[in-house]
Amino acid sequence: MQNYSLFSVLKIIGFLMFFMFCQQKKEESLIDTFSKVSLVSLASTYSKCQITSANNTDYFVSGNIPDGGSTAVNRISSQSDNTSIEIYYPTGSSVSLPILVLFQGGNVHSSFYSKYAARLASSGYVVYVGNRCDVFIVQYFLYPAVSLGNKVLALAKTQSTDSTSPLFGRIDTSKIGFLGHSLGGVVGLYAMNKICEFPFCNSDYAFLSEVKAGVFYGSGLGGSFSQSKFYIGSNGKGTPTGYIQGSVDGANKPATGLASYTNAIATKAYFSVDGSNHYGITDVNNPFGANVESSTGTLSQTNAISKIAESSLIFLDAYVKSDTTALNKIINSTSGITNVTVTGQQ
Repeated sequence: MQNYSLFSVLKIIGFLMFFMFCQQKKEESLIDTFSKVSLVSLASTYSKCQITSANNTDYFVSGNIPDGGSTAVNRISSQSDNTSIEIYYPTGSSVSLPILVLFQGGNVHSSFYSKYAARLASSGYVVYVGNRCDVFIVQYFLYPAVSLGNKVLALAKTQSTDSTSPLFGRIDTSKIGFLGHSLGGVVGLYAMNKICEFPFCNSDYAFLSEVKAGVFYGSGLGGSFSQSKFYIGSNGKGTPTGYIQGSVDGANKPATGLASYTNAIATKAYFSVDGSNHYGITDVNNPFGANVESSTGTLSQTNAISKIAESSLIFLDAYVKSDTTALNKIINSTSGITNVTVTGQQ
């Protein structure tokens, strides 16, 4: 057993303070995640950082057309400090592709978002999925930092100007959308709203005006989150925010998701996906290393991913690509997706 440094002790103290803060503010999504972090050894939790053929199949194969898509998608990887980044982009020569940044869920390895990310990329985006595994309390924990968007933007700018990169001249670095699942949605919402607090904050975070919208699955800041913390732009509203909620989500329950939507100060939309549970967005239910979902979805994993991806695209196309057809779906509360309802507020 290794000796813990002063820094590790401070992490424990900080966690206890953070938990007390969450209890006071009733930020349900954070409490739900961190209350399940058990005090176990580092050695017994390191395996969750390592994805192998024994615990993960290559669910999306680079160069294929994803389910529901019309364009083949390539997948490459990169590294930025302690964060590995999987990048999905459409094949061909299309240009002016907006950036999407996906914040992983707590203890969900980034590789389990491959089908969802590929489906979005097939519709004309470059999708960056971050993976960060760090010591939290006294165990390894997969969780994103608010600075992921900053890391991705720097990487995208390099790729767009590097003549040897397959993304040379193809990326529109002025348009970014944030994505997030569970805890990743909380961190993405923090980043969108200029909130930089322990344990997600780090020195390389800066608010990005390039972020035009964010859409998050099975996540939110709760109904009693202090509205004084939301970022408000010159138009009196925050960055457009979409909430996608599975009707049988046992971790971020529908009432919690709806309360998050109601409390948010922004142009916003709420999508309800009938029959999807907390892991409807991932390649498999209960992915390796993640907390087990208490509720069983009635949708197949393929159908759940498809409906969540299509809902995401409506919101992203409306507010990142300024597509009027997508915007009208939100305004008129007509998703056009079977078993998905949408409510919008401009």
